[in-house]
Amino acid sequence: MKRRAAVTAALASAALAAALAGSASASHPGSQTLTFVERNNQGTFRYIDIAPRSTRRGEPSVSVGDMFVGTNPLYDAANRQREGKLFFKCTAVLGARRFARSVFLCEATARLSNGTLAVSAVLNGDASPAGPVIGGTGAYEGASGSFASDERRRTAVDTFHFDTD
Repeated sequence: MKRRAAVTAALASAALAAALAGSASASHPGSQTLTFVERNNQGTFRYIDIAPRSTRRGEPSVSVGDMFVGTNPLYDAANRQREGKLFFKCTAVLGARRFARSVFLCEATARLSNGTLAVSAVLNGDASPAGPVIGGTGAYEGASGSFASDERRRTAVDTFHFDTD
């Protein structure tokens, strides 16, 4: 379950990473492809099990409305300098006996020094998280595009492609 939360956080941080890295794509003048590292082991995580509550030990069964929330620090692509913080919330929209078979709708916002980036994703099974960049504020106002996250042992490497035109 911590793995799923880390993946969700990675999705949001990916959007943030994209905004921070600042490497522009040649395909469109306003396009950017950015990479960001999320340190999953330094964040906060809370699973909220609403009724009917899981009675299983270890990995809980999931019912509609269960959620997990948390935060993760975001670092530059070299994983050296802290650039911001990711805030995420995922709500179960399809429950299952096994966590990996449930479906969560996730929202995340990356808070950076010069604005925020917002992402959305549907998490199900063991698929790698991916979804749209749905907006931003400050330097990222009007951001739209996509992101993908590659979860590693203690980090997630997030890649974002977006336009701010």
